[in-house]
Amino acid sequence: MSRFTIRYYFEYMAVTCLWGADDVTREQFGVNVNPEDLPLSEQTKDDIRALSVHWQESLDWDAPAEPSPWSEEDFAMFFKDSESLFQQIRAELDDEFELINVMRNFYKPV
Repeated sequence: MSRFTIRYYFEYMAVTCLWGADDVTREQFGVNVNPEDLPLSEQTKDDIRALSVHWQESLDWDAPAEPSPWSEEDFAMFFKDSESLFQQIRAELDDEFELINVMRNFYKPV
């Protein structure tokens, strides 16, 4: 049975995609879970940081209310990379962790 529950999704102005989903997880790791505190490979930690930074590019920071500078293809590629990273993280975390992919709720390919 899982002891910690982590939600997986990207946020603007955040350098992580891992979020404590319950009181036990938040007490142990905080609301925004630092990948350095998890049993993940250095490559996976680097991939989390890189994809989190890349997500920031999907917003026009000079005009945030305007449409994204990304094309539909850019979003499709990002969400494909996001799904791969989710699987990578899930494969590395042990049974103490439940990882919930919230990103799947945000993007539906056309």
